[in-house]
Amino acid sequence: MKPDSLLKNWNPAFSDTNPEGYVDTAKFTYKYKDSKYPVIDMDSIDKYINVAYQNGMKMRFHVFVWHKQTPQWFFKENFRKNGAYVSKEVMDGRLEYLVRNVMTHIYSYKNSDGVYVGREVIDNWDMANEYTHNNDGGEKSYWDEVYYPDYEYSKKKHSGIYTPVYIKEAFAIGHSILEDFGLTDKVSLMYNDYNTYLCPEDEVLLIDFINEDGKICDGLGMQSHLTVGNAAHSPDLYAQALECFRSNMPDMDIHITEIDAGYTSTADKVVTDQDQAAYYDQIMGALLQSKAKGAKISALVIWSLYDGVSWRASSAPCLFNGLYSPKSAFFAVANAKDAYK
Repeated sequence: MKPDSLLKNWNPAFSDTNPEGYVDTAKFTYKYKDSKYPVIDMDSIDKYINVAYQNGMKMRFHVFVWHKQTPQWFFKENFRKNGAYVSKEVMDGRLEYLVRNVMTHIYSYKNSDGVYVGREVIDNWDMANEYTHNNDGGEKSYWDEVYYPDYEYSKKKHSGIYTPVYIKEAFAIGHSILEDFGLTDKVSLMYNDYNTYLCPEDEVLLIDFINEDGKICDGLGMQSHLTVGNAAHSPDLYAQALECFRSNMPDMDIHITEIDAGYTSTADKVVTDQDQAAYYDQIMGALLQSKAKGAKISALVIWSLYDGVSWRASSAPCLFNGLYSPKSAFFAVANAKDAYK
């Protein structure tokens, strides 16, 4: 569901008229100023939400606004990669074109049995992703090239802009669509980020800005790719971040959208399977204790099934060695609810 895929980045198609079934651009909040219309890969959307529905699964949509895996041409004049960046006003229309058409399609789509599959399957949307770390790559974000052309990019040094208008616009558009379909009480719009435990105050600033005119962001997703023994990933820091979110944003949902905890021994320090289990136990303790204090922690997503298929396979970060081989860490997570009553 990332923009590269939705917009068919490697083989894009365009229409000279608004494609059949798409939302009338005259109804947009932001004027659509282009004379061409990108064709969105709705067929893939239908395929995946049907698979989820047929298997009794829920889905989180990920993601609309991200500085990665988004076509550069989407930000350029005439949708050409070698063109100049468009104005903010043009980009406003393109952003709404993507968000409004995808969300409307998902909520309007019916399968052969007449079931509105998207309404049954998708219970939360990542509207934006990793903004507080959009300086970690090798170039300035395309979004910022359009909306904040005057700030000079420096790798690893954030712009310091925690009032990004385009992210707020994405949430406002998404919220208006939920209102249209009567789903504001059933579906969450989320801001997702990684290493949130290293910059919790910045996350609060951003979400406060999004919600300054009324609550349109329902919660924060915490990507947590942790390393046992790494001081920057200490359970104490994790607990402090959770407390920051609970005390400053008590009505916000907290989703642990990705979590794993790798470990690697060195000549100077041996880290064992039991150390990993103890670390997972501490992280679970931080989550459960925060929840007991009133934090709205409502999702925890273990990242990958087992070590052999993990993106961090060399550090064995998962709860299973193999598909049917639970590790000590598995039992630490499974028993944490009882351990932290």
